[in-house]
Amino acid sequence: MRIFVAGVSDDIFAALYVAKNDTGDDLKIQLQYQNGKGITNPEIAERIKEEYTRFQSFQIEAEQYTRYEQFFDVNFATFTDKGKGRMTFYYKSLSWENMIFLRQKTRKVKGIL
Repeated sequence: MRIFVAGVSDDIFAALYVAKNDTGDDLKIQLQYQNGKGITNPEIAERIKEEYTRFQSFQIEAEQYTRYEQFFDVNFATFTDKGKGRMTFYYKSLSWENMIFLRQKTRKVKGIL
């Protein structure tokens, strides 16, 4: 599923926020996820927006993916699947420990949690 929040233009940020704060419960229920609308749980949507505002001024001189890694303290990879068991990575952290994988289609990112 594409993890996004109205008012946050960065799908990677939203997906990493959700992955980092995953409680293990059913995400669709917890996030009150709706196709075409994204995350509709008002509490969670507001927290993501607040964190995104903080992120926009976090280490602005650093490369974007490094900022994600350091802000969330995570390792992650964005990839596309080309079919027949082949994957192409757009980005991957140096360490594979506790890796979060995000499937990317053009500008939209899907969280694989």
